[in-house]
Amino acid sequence: MLTEVCDAISPARMATYLRATEGDVTKALSLYRWNQDIAGSFLRPLCNLEVTLRNSLVDQLEVLASPHEWWEHPTLRQDSKLSARTAEGISRLQFERRPLTRDTLVAEMSFGFWVGLLNSQFDVELWRRGLHRAFPHFHGPRGTLRSELKFVLHLRNRIGHHEPIYHRHLAADHITIHKLLGYLSPEMRGWSLTQDPLPVLIGGNPVPRQRIATP
Repeated sequence: MLTEVCDAISPARMATYLRATEGDVTKALSLYRWNQDIAGSFLRPLCNLEVTLRNSLVDQLEVLASPHEWWEHPTLRQDSKLSARTAEGISRLQFERRPLTRDTLVAEMSFGFWVGLLNSQFDVELWRRGLHRAFPHFHGPRGTLRSELKFVLHLRNRIGHHEPIYHRHLAADHITIHKLLGYLSPEMRGWSLTQDPLPVLIGGNPVPRQRIATP
């Protein structure tokens, strides 16, 4: 039966887990299941971060774009990637016959879109002119903040594509997510940490071989 389960998952996907467990199929499937459990549990703090991040950024974009809508800010309209992404979001809303509002469009934009607003090419037009106020409890350089968000974005994308994360320094990932939440809202950070199953799950890694992979 275990062989059939591995075949259903696919030999290519299972190869990573088999290497980590020295070819032991039972241990490999145990690691695969643990990876699923830990990935699912990371979704809660990642969701808290993404929702808080996008709302805080949009609050500042609305100020910068006033009296126009946030997606009509000249920088978002003139940058080809940003304008393409907002256009895609608007098109989806139109296709689904949903109203175009601040909140409906915000929900259509990806985590990567929001992180991308902190790229160096937007330093003057967005960050210095007010976007930094989206992070009221952060007092470092924009580049440091962007790097930490990019790292969390990579983790989120791996989880979204059902990729292995067991080899990461998951305890450090957990800390980084909540550090970023604290920059945005200490209250949300505290709430996110309540009844959090991740510390116990992280300690139960069946193959405790991690590399430091988080700032």
